[in-house]
Amino acid sequence: MAVMWPREFPQEFRSRAERNAERKVYGRLSEALEDDFVVFYSRPWLGMNWDGIEVDGECDFVIAHPEYGYLALEVKGGGVEYDPEFDEWTSMDRNGDVHPIKDPVEQAKRSKHEILRKLTASEGWSPRYLRACHGVVLPDIPDPGEDLGADMPLHLFCFHDHIEHDLRSWVIERFEACADPDARIQPLGHDGIRALEDILARPICLSVPLGRLIEDDDARIHSLTPTQYRILGMLQGRKRVAISGSAGTGKTVLAMEEAVRCAGRGLSVLLTCYNKALGHSMRETLKHHSGITVGHYHGFCNALFREAGISLDRDVPLHELFLRQYPHALIEALEILPEPRFDAIIIDEGQDFPPELVTSLVSLLDHGGENLIRFFYDDNQNVYRNTYEHLRDFFELPFPLTANLRNTRKIHEVAGRYYRGHETEAIGPDGKEVAWIEAASPRAARDAVDAYVERLVHQEGVSLSDIAVLVPRSADRAAFFPGGTIAGLSSHPCDATGDGAITLDSVRRFKGLESLVVILVVTDALLESEEKLYVALSRPRALLAVVGGKEALETIQRAYPPVQS
Repeated sequence: MAVMWPREFPQEFRSRAERNAERKVYGRLSEALEDDFVVFYSRPWLGMNWDGIEVDGECDFVIAHPEYGYLALEVKGGGVEYDPEFDEWTSMDRNGDVHPIKDPVEQAKRSKHEILRKLTASEGWSPRYLRACHGVVLPDIPDPGEDLGADMPLHLFCFHDHIEHDLRSWVIERFEACADPDARIQPLGHDGIRALEDILARPICLSVPLGRLIEDDDARIHSLTPTQYRILGMLQGRKRVAISGSAGTGKTVLAMEEAVRCAGRGLSVLLTCYNKALGHSMRETLKHHSGITVGHYHGFCNALFREAGISLDRDVPLHELFLRQYPHALIEALEILPEPRFDAIIIDEGQDFPPELVTSLVSLLDHGGENLIRFFYDDNQNVYRNTYEHLRDFFELPFPLTANLRNTRKIHEVAGRYYRGHETEAIGPDGKEVAWIEAASPRAARDAVDAYVERLVHQEGVSLSDIAVLVPRSADRAAFFPGGTIAGLSSHPCDATGDGAITLDSVRRFKGLESLVVILVVTDALLESEEKLYVALSRPRALLAVVGGKEALETIQRAYPPVQS
């Protein structure tokens, strides 16, 4: 059986009636010719005519043999007719419809010459005299028994009888007839076969840099975000609303958009959260919008405490300080200060706010205003194990967000193993597979991160500012990356300003934030906290790499059955 390029007749051509003749010839050539023959099907070419203008064409079949040379064939199915008065060729299909066609002999001849030019120019073949032949296959027409014209001798054509009964003999005869017996013909050779394969069947692999691929995924993700805004329209007329959703459902984006819309209506707005870095990020994003006070809860409180002259007892456990003293001191400060008061209070990452903190924020409302509260929270019961019963004292029935707009489906599948709440569907692109990079020691983990970042930046075209490297604890930053450099590149914490550096920070400080690419370093300490794992795995928008010991990686991968999306 001949070596066929492609190995099978293309699937997309099998149902096309105009390809029936070629399909028949392909099958017969593969059966009739032995292993030494190499057959190329449907080979396009680009050449130039005599005045240097580019012309393109396609050769239906090229048959090559190391001894005989090569034969360029043009196939025409159905009936064929030539009108010398107008120099026009036509074909007639099975339905009797007539179609204009190009001169098949001229097509085969031009393909023969173009292939010879490309073969001669090939670095893998030494030019020499060889059989370069052409012919025409008319698989539906019986042999007429005479030449078709002065330049169209009968032996140039392969008819129905040849196809059905003795195709190999016709091919050999065509090779023998096309060479001048006095010419110094040499074999094409196996080097010629390899050169033809390089010209007509060379695999092409032009890789798109990973940076471009994940940027495309990110663009598709961002295009989905405005679709979530319609939810805000559904909240109009409702005073106090809780909005729940898993990581990636757009809670922070919606919180900021709601703040902008409320301020646009002339309302005074407080937009707050628990995490300092998230508060900084939201403030930077909205810094050009007036009428909005933005900041994390404790930072906002500290400013009021200084203005009101209130001091806190800081020689107490942090839990007592942040969750007990702060809310009570905030209410005390409001009794001293006439301002601030707000028409709308928007709370992001509300799952971190216990009832005392929510109560203190409610006291900031201007009761003569619209009294709007928007409470965005993560309802993940696997992590927060909170029934949120206290929300009933403040808000109407929670409004669930069920579409993951931030993460690719591949990332959502991994992060979703740590989520149990309202069923959430990732509606963005599939994205790249999560990279699981095994590293048996802290030094190996650092080397693995360095190598991965170096490839992303120098080979894949990913910007430094699009990469976040997350470690379990703040102390791990110096432990894993002394000097704060990664692959010799500068880094900064997540609340630093300016671009041009990799973000290097702890999972907890990065909570509520996101990055195009996240590289997560896993330790036993991280495995002990489902909350941190859930947060970390859901931070990347388009590319996630997890670096750690073999057992740690396996633990994350088998944590729970994958979510359906």
